[in-house]
Amino acid sequence: MKSLVLGLFWLLCTASTAWAEDDFEQLLEDEEPPEPILNIFSYNNSVYGMSTYAKLDWFEAQLVCAANGFKLASIPSETVQDRIINFIHAADDSLISYLATERLWISGTNLGDINQYVWQSTGARLGYRNFEGQVRGGYRCVTLNGVTGDWTAEDCRERRHFLCEIACE
Repeated sequence: MKSLVLGLFWLLCTASTAWAEDDFEQLLEDEEPPEPILNIFSYNNSVYGMSTYAKLDWFEAQLVCAANGFKLASIPSETVQDRIINFIHAADDSLISYLATERLWISGTNLGDINQYVWQSTGARLGYRNFEGQVRGGYRCVTLNGVTGDWTAEDCRERRHFLCEIACE
């Protein structure tokens, strides 16, 4: 009896794994090639990409950054913050200027520990903070206001434009 149960268990596991692999392969075949959605710019020896064609949630934004050799931007110091804001304010590109009026995803989060914000892209704790007022409870991912430079904690599932930085090689 024990052998029969183990045999059925093995058969179910094998069949469901094969079924899942077939579904995954079909999804990959059905996908259309992604549109280029990062507007790449460099400023002061740093390379960034800002989403220009799509608003994504925080998790999707990470995936798009990574697929393009980037990571969601971290802002470890006031100097880096000023560099990004100065670029946005000086941009001749009207699209970048327009997008900066909306909140942009950056890599700050407290998803791992509700009491500690970190830069997901580096794992480092937020040493420099520029939150606008009190951090609202229940919201776990950080956005950057491209006009004021202030940060807010937002619902990670909100769809927003985002800011990436080149990933280290």
